[in-house]
Amino acid sequence: MSAKVCEHISSDNGVSQNLHIDRVLQAQVQPTEALASCRVCGAGYLLELIDMQTQSSLYRVANVQHAEYATTVANLAKGSCDIHRSTAEVAHLASRATPVSQLLISRRGHFSAWQSPKDKAPVLTPQDSGADLA
Repeated sequence: MSAKVCEHISSDNGVSQNLHIDRVLQAQVQPTEALASCRVCGAGYLLELIDMQTQSSLYRVANVQHAEYATTVANLAKGSCDIHRSTAEVAHLASRATPVSQLLISRRGHFSAWQSPKDKAPVLTPQDSGADLA
C-alpha cells in the first residue's frame, strides 16, 4: 500500500515551493535522512536518500500522520537527557510511515521534481553528475 503526498507538493512546481526540511536527521554533504513538511498544510514526510550524484539526489518519501509528526518534531527540538530517546522516536515514526509511490529528485540542493520508479527514463542523468559529455 502506498500513500500520496498532499496536493500542495504533488506537482514539480509545488514541491519546489512548498516542501520544507524541518529537521535533518543524518547528513553526508547533504541530508541523507530528514523530516520535511508542506509549508501550506503541514503534512509530514520522512525523506531517505537512496542515490546521489554530484548535482542531484534521489529520495524515497514516506507519509507520516500529522499528529505524530508534529509531536516528534517538537520532541526532537526540546531534546532529552536520554541519549537514545531521539533515535527511538524517529524509529517509531518511521515504522508507522506509509511509503509514497513516487521518488523525489533534488537538483543542486533544491527539491525539483517527482519521478515514478516505473518510468523507463533514468532518474538521474549523466548531466546530474556534473560530467561534461561534449
